[in-house]
Amino acid sequence: MQFLLFTAVFAILFLFTPRFALAFEAELVDITPEAQDISDQLGGGDIPENIALFGFITTIDTAYTATFSVSECPVMVVTPGADLSEDDSWSCDTDSKELIVPFTAKELLDVDKDLPEGSTSTMIAFAPATEPGTDGPPEEMRGGWMSTNISEWELIPPSEDAPYFGYKLTGPEGTEGFFHMFIPNAIIELLSEFSGKELIVEDLAVFNGDAQASMEIEEVTGGALVKINLTFASNSTVIESQGSKSITKELTVREQLDVSLAAKKTSLKQGEKTTIYGWAKDAKKGEKVVIYRKLKGQKKFTKFMVVKTDKNGYFSKKLNPAKTATYRAEYKKEKSDTVEIVVKSKKK
Repeated sequence: MQFLLFTAVFAILFLFTPRFALAFEAELVDITPEAQDISDQLGGGDIPENIALFGFITTIDTAYTATFSVSECPVMVVTPGADLSEDDSWSCDTDSKELIVPFTAKELLDVDKDLPEGSTSTMIAFAPATEPGTDGPPEEMRGGWMSTNISEWELIPPSEDAPYFGYKLTGPEGTEGFFHMFIPNAIIELLSEFSGKELIVEDLAVFNGDAQASMEIEEVTGGALVKINLTFASNSTVIESQGSKSITKELTVREQLDVSLAAKKTSLKQGEKTTIYGWAKDAKKGEKVVIYRKLKGQKKFTKFMVVKTDKNGYFSKKLNPAKTATYRAEYKKEKSDTVEIVVKSKKK
């Protein structure tokens, strides 16, 4: 059986990490139950010395435990094609340098492969901490992890100029995937330091680019957990990849806005519908949020509609716009960022 190489798939994986003088070394000790090791097909000499990357042919929805010997304990673990558990994610013994990663194999959606039915490719990547100001994972990320069924990813580390943390994920247009991320308390404290205000989990939200997109952040022991599903739709950044369209989503966790507004789809055909949605911070059930609209070519926003919040401060409204327009939400004199919804004319 021939398995395709994954070199190109993991090109984005290595963008986040600078080169080090000393190599970070890791070796597979055991994986239970047995799985075919395809680590030598994952880029070979293209892998930076401070990245450990392993690949396996696994059985979908089967639980595995992989054990590695490492030269130093890594800061974080990333598992494309597998899911980690918040109750038993991964561990590393600082004395023996034994790294243990329990995971459940999930179908990796965006890799061309010739595999038996019910099988998938699972990747496990980890790296040591990097110096402040570099593009790699900071020490404060220790214990963190990210799981997804999308193969192309890139770390977005926090900094004083960008007080947020997350990942870029790139998948074929129309692909649906999951994004699960554990954020240690130390990262939240670092975001507090960078933003100049004390932040707790309840102050945070998930952003897609600059748009607040989800409040699905759960406080758990030792930090916060994000568990959301993704659709790689054309309203996100579109890039051409080998003749087909790929979509990049920039998913970060940062301080939530006083009032936010986003749209599920921002590029529509005539007659097509979309949904605008958002959150009003600290709003109770039934509070009013005013949506303003500015049609293309107009200079001023005018009142368009009033929506009401649910018990979590969330609001949404389906739209069937006939013309391109820009929208804005206001709650208690606080204004959201604007959202443009483009309506394309039918070709004659």
